[in-house]
Amino acid sequence: MLVSARYGRLTPHEDELPAYARARAFRLRFLLRWKTLRCAPLREQVYGPGGPGSCVAVGEETVRILLNLLEGT
Repeated sequence: MLVSARYGRLTPHEDELPAYARARAFRLRFLLRWKTLRCAPLREQVYGPGGPGSCVAVGEETVRILLNLLEGT
């Protein structure tokens, strides 16, 4: 939603490719970081030695990925 809010079109006649390109870049960066786009494998990555971990780590890193993308880095 943030990518669309920042790079999306305001009228039907504007080009939607800038937003699509950023959305694809975000998806790729997420996939490179987490090696999956599916929930179950993500949860397995955040499990601790004694049991379930917290998905907070996924959320925090995902926000970093998004902010870097929005800042152009």
